[in-house]
Amino acid sequence: MAADEAFEAGHPMIELTRLNGNKFSINCDTIKYIEAAPDTTLSLTTGEKILVVETCETVVQRCIEHRAKVLRLAWPDARMFLTGKPVEGANPNPAKPALVGSSNS
Repeated sequence: MAADEAFEAGHPMIELTRLNGNKFSINCDTIKYIEAAPDTTLSLTTGEKILVVETCETVVQRCIEHRAKVLRLAWPDARMFLTGKPVEGANPNPAKPALVGSSNS
């Protein structure tokens, strides 16, 4: 499952594979560091260590993709601020947020 699909499905984690082939999901915020020794080993903030099939680069890339998805959802107009170019479907005047269903009655 791709990072965007997992996140949109209400699954705010990345999917990895244990050495025995079992898939599991992990919150990438719990990964303290990753090392290849020679298998990829995740050291978690809890002190637990998990061996996975994926390379260090793959784990890092999945974490980056997950974080990017979180940021895109939190700040959809960010590209306009960072590039100076309007984004299709974005609020054209972000200083005045669009109010949904508001009325003055």
